[in-house]
Amino acid sequence: MRHIGANEWSVDAGVWSTAARNTWGTRVLPALKLFEKMLTQSPITVYDTIDEKRVLNPTETEAAQAKAGEIQERFTAWVWEDPARSHRLLDDYNRRFNAVQLRDYTADGERLSLPGMAAGFVPMPHQRAGVTRMISEKSVGLFHEVGAGKTAEMVIGPPS
Repeated sequence: MRHIGANEWSVDAGVWSTAARNTWGTRVLPALKLFEKMLTQSPITVYDTIDEKRVLNPTETEAAQAKAGEIQERFTAWVWEDPARSHRLLDDYNRRFNAVQLRDYTADGERLSLPGMAAGFVPMPHQRAGVTRMISEKSVGLFHEVGAGKTAEMVIGPPS
């Protein structure tokens, strides 16, 4: 099995073996075809041709979907059976999908010093976060509800 790109996968496996047609697949949808449908997240449906029309075969469709469920359950168990494999896959997943952490402007806003601020005015946490974001980014949308203090954020924030 290899990822070609986007939503395309290539699965190299035999389709005529007993395992492909009985254990992990069906007579109509062998394991290879089921794998491809699962990898591309395509619907698992079986159609028959009757009088030159495609007609859904509910019995074969249900059988194929059940086999797909068995494949998914077995794969889930297989991933964790070998500690080295599970560690490698976990590291790969974290590197690909958990490597970026969004900035928390609320926490950064708490550390923000505001020299020259009127002594009686204390900005709310969301206002401090908004000002911090204005300092850090080129363009910022302040989408608070009416009365939440957007004007104060624009006065406190850096000039554009």
